[in-house]
Amino acid sequence: MNRMSKKIKKEEILYLINRVISEIEKSYTEKEINGIIGLIYKRYKKAKKFLLEGGNPVEPSDDFIIIGGGRAYIDHYTNDQRKSNVMLDYMFDTEKMIDVYIKENRRSVERRITLEEIEAEERKYEKLFRKENHGYLGLNTVVSDIPDKEDSEAGYFEEIFYDINSKSLYGVRGRERINIKTKWPEVSLGCYKYPSNEKDILNDIKKVEERIKK
Repeated sequence: MNRMSKKIKKEEILYLINRVISEIEKSYTEKEINGIIGLIYKRYKKAKKFLLEGGNPVEPSDDFIIIGGGRAYIDHYTNDQRKSNVMLDYMFDTEKMIDVYIKENRRSVERRITLEEIEAEERKYEKLFRKENHGYLGLNTVVSDIPDKEDSEAGYFEEIFYDINSKSLYGVRGRERINIKTKWPEVSLGCYKYPSNEKDILNDIKKVEERIKK
């Protein structure tokens, strides 16, 4: 039987909300739950609490704003989405079910996750990550992508690029994961392998910045 052909219960919505939360926790580390993912995660946790405490999805509430999260994720999240397919399926199922539930109760969907909220969340996490990375976005990521001793001896290396304007770093692996929508002014810092480390990258950045000042 089509589950949408019978009247939807709040318990069914809660079940799907739990599946989204579970998929996020399974697919992302605590440090990766940031930006749009962090916004979605927090909204779903609040929605779960709202329902468990007897809240009604029909009534407008700042604690129950998850409609539009799936579309927002696809439109604005630039990381690899392949590991998120199951999560997205559950998100769209949840949003569809909530939409139907509200229409069954003769109301329209009141609030959606907005682009402004997404950008504010991303700015907050960018500030945090820059602080943790000596002011350079992506430093920890490119350092972790440098091949270890065994791979380096086998001939592998990681070319690392530096975006001069945004002070961002990304490697070849990152370029394959990231969907860059604008052409960034960038320079190649070089090719790194074991025993290269964070200090080597920071020294090379300083050399580039000193050349730019001249």
